[in-house]
Amino acid sequence: MEDKKTKVPKVLKFIFFALVFSFICLYFASKTGYYTKIISRNTYLTSEAIVAFEKDISEGKRVDIKDYIKTPKKDYRNFCAEVGYKISDGIDKLLNDGVVWILKILKSLFS
Repeated sequence: MEDKKTKVPKVLKFIFFALVFSFICLYFASKTGYYTKIISRNTYLTSEAIVAFEKDISEGKRVDIKDYIKTPKKDYRNFCAEVGYKISDGIDKLLNDGVVWILKILKSLFS
């Protein structure tokens, strides 16, 4: 009898190496504290903000958390987004006006 070698398909090898590479990347990211840094940057009140908050509380002022947290507002507008919005708005107007127009015709026919 012949001894048959099992061949692993190239797709399975690629998936295996991709999983190993992903694991290594995530492992080093967790060991270097990358995720902790990102999370703490998003939820961290600076010591100055805490002092200002406590001062306002002790003075009896009205407080709002938005006054103490500085969150940069990202602008995601670009050419593609504007074109997509205009196309969507045009389709919306066309369909709404078209339905109203068809309803007017049906109303006039059956009244």
